[in-house]
Amino acid sequence: MICISSCSAFSAFTLLDLPPIRITRIRVMAQASTEPSNIDVDVGPAIVQPEPDHRHQLHRQNTDSLVADMEKNRNLVMTKSLCGLCIPVIVIGLDFFAAFNYKYESDHCNSSPLAFSTIFIVLGCQGIACLVIMSGLLYGTLLIANRDMIKANLYQAQGRKEESAAAFERGQVLATSGIRLTMALACPSLLLALFAIAWAITSWVSYANSIYDGNEDCKLPQQWWIGLFVAGIIMNICSGQRKKKAEK
Repeated sequence: MICISSCSAFSAFTLLDLPPIRITRIRVMAQASTEPSNIDVDVGPAIVQPEPDHRHQLHRQNTDSLVADMEKNRNLVMTKSLCGLCIPVIVIGLDFFAAFNYKYESDHCNSSPLAFSTIFIVLGCQGIACLVIMSGLLYGTLLIANRDMIKANLYQAQGRKEESAAAFERGQVLATSGIRLTMALACPSLLLALFAIAWAITSWVSYANSIYDGNEDCKLPQQWWIGLFVAGIIMNICSGQRKKKAEK
């Protein structure tokens, strides 16, 4: 996430297609006073003369439209990411539905060490915490890729160093806040992941014990546990596919 700020820079620099360069040398004819013949002498360094190709030049007057296009692409990515959070919301709702709708069956099921209602409630709370962290990371990304940072990268691509430095100074405040936010969320993300692994292991132990010592009341909670587990796997697979498409 921290490296997301490089996305706007990449978008800006890929717009720049440098024209071909032709290198020429200047030759002068030196007349020697002692010899009748002419001698070619190479003098001076090579002079770089870029061939004019107006189709590949990044004109200054197009800056506003390019910035607007980059902001549009950034907002589109953010919107898709927010829409991707709808699936976890559905799974969270199903967790709480199973916890409260089948509480009687869960209380009379011989699952140990955890009751199925407790498993579902904690899974729902994990999902809410994950949504909060993901929303914070998206907001941090939006702060990092702010308008002034986009302009700074674009000005750098245009060779406007002074304006690039000024835009960078303006956008650095928001970008720094975004980086701090993403770094602050790194530790809670790690702790949540470790807790989720431990809770999943304990939940599977309870599921196994409910099969071994269970009764008829355990069937519905067991089915919901398997269904929600499969839904979580499908959600992760869909998330991975979206990331692959975004990288392409």
